[in-house]
Amino acid sequence: MKWIKLLPTLLLASVAATSVFGQAYPTKPIRWVVGYPAGGGSDLIARTIGQAVQAQVGQPVIVDNRPGAGANLGADAVAKSAPDGYTIFNADNGVMVNNKFLYKKLPYDADRDLRPVSLLVRAPLLLVVPASSLATNLQSFITEAKRTPSQFSYGTPGNGTPHHLAMEAFKQRTGIVAVHVPYRGAAPAVTDLAGGQLQAMMLDLTTAAPFIASGRLRALAVAAPSRLTSLPNVPTMAEAGLDFEAVLFVGAVAPSGTPDAVVARLAAEMAKAIRTPEVARKLSEAGLQPIGSTPEEFATVVQRTSAEWGPLIQKLGVVLD
Repeated sequence: MKWIKLLPTLLLASVAATSVFGQAYPTKPIRWVVGYPAGGGSDLIARTIGQAVQAQVGQPVIVDNRPGAGANLGADAVAKSAPDGYTIFNADNGVMVNNKFLYKKLPYDADRDLRPVSLLVRAPLLLVVPASSLATNLQSFITEAKRTPSQFSYGTPGNGTPHHLAMEAFKQRTGIVAVHVPYRGAAPAVTDLAGGQLQAMMLDLTTAAPFIASGRLRALAVAAPSRLTSLPNVPTMAEAGLDFEAVLFVGAVAPSGTPDAVVARLAAEMAKAIRTPEVARKLSEAGLQPIGSTPEEFATVVQRTSAEWGPLIQKLGVVLD
């Protein structure tokens, strides 16, 4: 993989971090802030990679869960932290892209206050329907949705979530009509979907997997360039005849002003951790695609995602404050 070839360069940069401080970095615990409660997908990512990084650098990596306001509370805390490499944050599409379009006022500016370190994982979204649905593949789903538009609704974990935006983009691409039903979180929405109160959802595999395994939900297609290893029989949208992608990302960021050498060292250690078989396996089993990138590559992903999804959010007119 491309990111593996980058490791020698990243590791050379880590040596430079020693000369910056006159001693090897890190020399004390690293605090890894997560903007969501313990037990969720973002928390799993930080703890899985953090444990491996801890073993590599010989210093504790302490996960600090600071949920609230769409991860804005945690992002703001990190943005205002000392830029010394000892505070990092799990930043997803919401923090790095969506929130600046969804909120009129934010206590931080992601572009100005947070510095990309490494793209950790991608999480493709799945189009899922109840097991009782007449749709057995993507094309029959589109046909059924167009046949009964007044009876078609889809659920999301809430207004402005990536799941909401992805389904709206899917509607525009296919020309279907469906009513949006926002919930307070994914759990109640998935429960209603499995019960047949909703007709569809865009979901990450971490959330959908137990329902798919139990036969209560059916996955029709993966909105990603390649199939998921844990769902090898589910085609991509492209394979099913539709050019459409919706992929969440989670990456590590540091406060703006963190020295280049420290950022490079962090990126190198994270990439090294992600490529270890145990970490890669655990992430893949959770429906995540392990990446590990340079800071520059992560910054490019953020810019590209912003250019793609920003106009859609503005067109929808969704405002969360």
